[in-house]
Amino acid sequence: QHVEQALVALGREAGAPAPDELGRQLCMVVAAAISARHLGGDAEAARTARHMAETLVDVALTRRAKVR
Repeated sequence: QHVEQALVALGREAGAPAPDELGRQLCMVVAAAISARHLGGDAEAARTARHMAETLVDVALTRRAKVR
């Protein structure tokens, strides 16, 4: 929960129009990366998660730009 709250705060700070949704999505990416690394042995899990998170943030901030 603490991680999600921190990610929501970062989304709000970045100006995401739906920071709660973005925070939940990013938290799920973090959890998936941890699972993929530890349960599946995926050595590239963190890199993949970073690309996924970048995409989520880009989409969220693009939505913000369209709203303005």
